[in-house]
Amino acid sequence: MVIQVLLGVVCSFYIVVGFTGEAIAGNATNDSYVNKRQKMIVKKVEQDVEKIIAEQPIKTIALTNAQEPGFDKAKALFERACDYQGKEDYSHAIDLYTNTTLVCSELYEPYYNMALCYEKLNNKNEAIKCYEKAASLNRFYKPIFFNLGKLYSEQGNEPKAATNWAIYNQM
Repeated sequence: MVIQVLLGVVCSFYIVVGFTGEAIAGNATNDSYVNKRQKMIVKKVEQDVEKIIAEQPIKTIALTNAQEPGFDKAKALFERACDYQGKEDYSHAIDLYTNTTLVCSELYEPYYNMALCYEKLNNKNEAIKCYEKAASLNRFYKPIFFNLGKLYSEQGNEPKAATNWAIYNQM
């Protein structure tokens, strides 16, 4: 039995080499098809990676906020909320994230994580509000705009989805 190895699957030219030493050459059907297919695969992988990243909660508060009054208390509340979120106790996590924002209102991280929790509870309207608040506090955190685009698209609000994805893609 000859075991064959396929080299260069996404290339326009491939060679199948068997352990017997023989080589069988073949041409891909169309260079433009292969290039389009390769681009589609790369784009799909990038989207999957971005989706995975966008679904991850933020685990720590940026130290740039350490000078704010109540930061230590907010940090402790935030960490407890993260624990509950990790245990999938989203309602309790939301309560603690809310308390975090009451202590230290300029942090985007609790709003972002709250939005993730609301998404898990299938409360898309509250998730959007939290993402919007997080975006107003930090215009440079890409996953906010990815998730807003996704939620607006799911609600059929394509103009807002397009706006958020455009911001995301410009970063």
